[in-house]
Parts: sequence; C-alpha cells; structure tokens
Amino acid sequence: MTADLIIVNARVRAIFAPKGTTAIAVAGGRILALGPDEAIRAHAGTTTHVIDADGRELLPGFIESHLHLFMGGATLTMLNLGPTFGFEATRDALLGFAAANPGDDILFGYAVNYVIFGENRRPDRHLLDAIVADRPLCLLSTDLHCAWANTRALELAGIL
Repeated sequence: MTADLIIVNARVRAIFAPKGTTAIAVAGGRILALGPDEAIRAHAGTTTHVIDADGRELLPGFIESHLHLFMGGATLTMLNLGPTFGFEATRDALLGFAAANPGDDILFGYAVNYVIFGENRRPDRHLLDAIVADRPLCLLSTDLHCAWANTRALELAGIL
C-alpha cells in the first residue's frame, strides 16, 4: 500500500515503536508501517509527502478525549464563579444567585478555583455555612473533579 505521508530520519521512542525505528508511513490517517528509513521509503508513491525530521523526536499525537458531558451541560444553570476570588466577592455572588433563584432546591456554583478563599484556605462546609446556611449549597471545582458542600447539603445527602 502506498503511503500518503512518510516521516524519516526521526528519533522514535521504543515505547510505541520497535527498537531501531526511525521512520513512519501513514495512509488514510492511520499508521501503515514503522521501521528504519529505507524500509519505510518503500511505501512512497508519486504523491507521497515525505518529511525529513532531521533527527528530531517523533511522538504520537496527544489527544484529550476526557470530558464531563453531563456536568458541562448542567453548568448552564449554575453560577459561574471562575473569575471570583475572596470571601466577600464569593459571598456577594452566591447571595445574589440565591436571591435570583428562590425556587432552586440546591444552589450550585461551578468553576470554583481551589484557592477561591485565599492561598492557604480551601473551601469547606464552615466557610460555605457562613455564606448560606439555610439552603443546600454545592460548589464544583474548575476541573469538575472536586466539590464542596455546606452543612445543609451534607445533611440532606446523609453524610452528616
């Protein structure tokens, strides 16, 4: 099979290629062959684009398919706290959001920086209780891998 693209004279890590690999052939967007330059050049045709890597490192593509589809959509109804820092600014934003959403069963904020309350002060239920104590409140971190809740939310979840 003829390659669409050939890269030769590359430094290729043995992690994803056999030892001694210095070239790669690609056809139809997929790897066709890996090996030494001369073996891979055999896949060249008249329309093959050949790139001389000049001894540079050749790495596989870094493709991030990690996503939070549900949470990404759910944040459309939440308070964006991404640009918010400091206790007073966070309090004011959350109280304004609570007033604007009196019927919500739980208040959610998202894009919360891990240091929203200061470098040495992580969010916890006590800080959140000082802002909103009577309604469940949950804040989601910027990466959606962490959440902080006030006491009321934790009680309703059966955690306290």
